[in-house]
Amino acid sequence: MAVEFRDLSQALLDSHAGKYGQTALKNGGFTSMYFDLGTLTSFPKQFGVVADTYAEMVLALPVKPDRLIDVPQRITPFVTAIMERTQIPFIRPQLAQKDHGVMAPFYGEWEPGMRGLVIDDVVTTGGSIIDVVEHSRTHGLIVEDGLILIKRQLKGIDALANIGVELRYKTDVPRLATDWKNHGGMTDEQFETAKLEFNF
Repeated sequence: MAVEFRDLSQALLDSHAGKYGQTALKNGGFTSMYFDLGTLTSFPKQFGVVADTYAEMVLALPVKPDRLIDVPQRITPFVTAIMERTQIPFIRPQLAQKDHGVMAPFYGEWEPGMRGLVIDDVVTTGGSIIDVVEHSRTHGLIVEDGLILIKRQLKGIDALANIGVELRYKTDVPRLATDWKNHGGMTDEQFETAKLEFNF
């Protein structure tokens, strides 16, 4: 059975995945509404709803990937769950050089020419996903698709399109914020602040 949007939204709300207040972003900016899917590992039921949602997105792709690829590290538990649900193997990129242990470009087995699907939680500028795409392509994988759960800003999707990656997403800030406001998950002040920042 497909995961309904209301169930996904409530799972994110119940697991405290939405954070309010001025929060620093990786790109050096600040946001009034931040998403932390890492909290879901403490909420098994809600984690399952999100993992099911991702798996449905993967299975709905027009071309089946040969390998799932995570953007380390926060999304890794979800990609592990997606692998189990879809039976598509999963590899983890090693973006930093190591001088010990496994020194291959990925953990897991892969071959050049395989089609990879990059998975992350949210997109703002797209920088983290681009790093994984470029790393994967350097080592011979074909990467033309990406999946995220939540779109924060359109410029991340545009940045990925510029390098030949179609980034699909399940929901976005306006839809989540509106649902959370309607179900007691945001105050009027928090909602109005989000509307100003995300222009909806």
